[in-house]
This record gives sequence, structure tokens and C-alpha cells, in this order.
Amino acid sequence: MSSISPAPILMQCAYEMNIWIHAYVETLPQEGHADLISQLRRAGDSAVRNIGEGAEFRSRMTDGQFLQLMGTAQGSTHELVAQLSIAKKQKLGDEGTLMKAENKCIETSGMLAAITQPL
Repeated sequence: MSSISPAPILMQCAYEMNIWIHAYVETLPQEGHADLISQLRRAGDSAVRNIGEGAEFRSRMTDGQFLQLMGTAQGSTHELVAQLSIAKKQKLGDEGTLMKAENKCIETSGMLAAITQPL
């Protein structure tokens, strides 16, 4: 088992990503966009939870278990980018908040890739 664990900076980045996702959701029109709002919230929460679980219990996990959690988190960040892209094309919500959320998703995704690549 490897001693590599997610850096605190990844956790911080994921938390910030989720804060921006939730801030963006608050700018969306509620009517007619319940599915998008729900999906954004769930994907953001999922990414943070999986990264958090991997960070908390890394010392007791196999590389495979750790990679599964980080892979799920990576999938959630990709889902967020896709959903934000749809929202951007439809010109929904505050554009500045959307861009900050999207940038944090991309940053988090890059960190996840860097942490899992050596394994």
C-alpha cells in the first residue's frame, strides 16, 4: 500500500469548488431548472465526499480502494463541467459565478489526475 495521501490543498480546492457550485445554483432561475440545480448540487457534494473519504481513510485503504474514490470524485467534477457548459450555452444564471465554479472544477480535476497518476 502506498503512503500517498491527498494533499490538504486538494481538499481545500474541492471545498471551494463546491462553494462556487452552490453559489452559482443560487443565481439560477428556479422554475424549469430543478433537474439542473439538483444535479449540480449532488455532483459537487459527491466530489467533496469522495475526496474527503479518501483523505480521511487513506492509510487504511488499498491503492484500488483509493483510486475508486478518486475516480468517482473525478467523474463528478467532469459531470459538473458538462452541466456548467450546458448552463453557459443556455445563458442561465450569473456568468461570473459560473466561470469561477467552472475554473475550480477544472483545477480540482487536474489535482485529482496528478494525485492518482503515480498509482
